[in-house]
Amino acid sequence: MRDVVLTLRNVQLSDISTRTARAFLGTVDAGSLVAFATEEAPAGLRIRHVLFQDNVRGDLRSEKYIDNAGARGIATTLRSGFRHDLALLHNGITVTASACQPGEPDGVVLHHPQIVNGCQTIHTLVRNFGALDGCRVVIKIVVTSDERLKDRIVAAANTQESLDYYDMLSRNARVRDLIAYFASPAYPDPRTIWFQARRGARLSGPDEMRGEPDWSRIVRPRHLMEAYIAAVEGQPHAARTTFMRKAASVFAETHEAALYAALAWTVVVGRLWALRTGKKWQDRFVRSSADAFPARLHFLFAVWRLCEAKPQDVEPADLRSCEANRLRFLRLRDRLQADAEPIGDLAWKTLQVAASRLGKHIDSGLAGRAVYTASIAAAAAEVRAAEARAIFD
Repeated sequence: MRDVVLTLRNVQLSDISTRTARAFLGTVDAGSLVAFATEEAPAGLRIRHVLFQDNVRGDLRSEKYIDNAGARGIATTLRSGFRHDLALLHNGITVTASACQPGEPDGVVLHHPQIVNGCQTIHTLVRNFGALDGCRVVIKIVVTSDERLKDRIVAAANTQESLDYYDMLSRNARVRDLIAYFASPAYPDPRTIWFQARRGARLSGPDEMRGEPDWSRIVRPRHLMEAYIAAVEGQPHAARTTFMRKAASVFAETHEAALYAALAWTVVVGRLWALRTGKKWQDRFVRSSADAFPARLHFLFAVWRLCEAKPQDVEPADLRSCEANRLRFLRLRDRLQADAEPIGDLAWKTLQVAASRLGKHIDSGLAGRAVYTASIAAAAAEVRAAEARAIFD
């Protein structure tokens, strides 16, 4: 994280320090808070996104399937006759910082400030900037560099929309690296995949907000984690039960970044196949409905087995960051991108063949069995040898 030092003005604080950390609680002028959290841009005020790197969410207003009651309530208060009671009617925001010193009169200087709870508040205040005169917002400032304490603060502060394990992945160091990777020149044409590390966050890529992004190409840390466990580790039947202890191995700092680009495309191939065939893929949500396609993760495993030149070379040395592996995984990514439709059809055929050999139909019961995974691995080798050579060779 780059060195950031900002002054928050017009703030009144009381010391609430504990044995764990220095801390302050008080109120801040709403207009001053907006000034702190934004910067001038040609089109008007622009959010300082550097202040939200430790926030596990973005602006949930952009998530059409989330009706954010907290943000709606703030806007209603600001537009009503009760706007001066905002500090009484809203929980406020939480900020962490590595250091805090007195600043200008009624101000504090914060080093490496992070708004870990309050993203919806800030966006709502900016959208209602003309109604902020005289309003104050409750603020809590915790001075700490302890990442474990930050995790606890983040989890405790985000109560309006419940957090889950996948939300917390956005604080993973490697995931943060991938935000830059997917948006960098090293990843040609970033608009082919939008990597969204946090729900509601800006999508990577220069033109992401022009028009409606194609949801089938929006990939989150959860999707990469599931694809890694299913495809690389060869455990699609166990991905849902093992993910909570996998973050360190899935997002290892030694991994070649292009691996994640290839995994992202296994997900996209599956989604595009589902759209064409009318299957309910449904991986935008953590919980799938009863009629969702039960072998979604097995589909990713089949795609990997069909397309990856060395599907069993998955030891740490085989995945490490180096030029040979970069080219290996970029070739896989390009293959998936160029032939998404026929690859999707072959993956579906592989799943069907594997199920029929076990005398089963593809359902949730079969999807939870290791024997089905083994059958898919065998079927994928045969399908590739029989039908896929024209595509892959």
